[in-house]
Amino acid sequence: MVVCVATGLAIISPLIPYGLRLIFQSIDLGLSLFSSLPEYYPYLAPLASGIIAVVITYGFYRIAVNSAEELLLKAVGVEG
Repeated sequence: MVVCVATGLAIISPLIPYGLRLIFQSIDLGLSLFSSLPEYYPYLAPLASGIIAVVITYGFYRIAVNSAEELLLKAVGVEG
């Protein structure tokens, strides 16, 4: 479960600064922590998020394929 939460946070991490900027603007605290984000950031963040998701998916795909190969080799009786 911890791995799932960490993976989810890694995928949405590029969107967090933009979301926090919107929250602080709506509250109107006068904080300019995230005011330095460029105007194109909302378009760039989902692209970065998608790239992170593809990399994580490919990594887990390779782990699953290797585990399946080991399981099939054990089922057949061949040790590798």
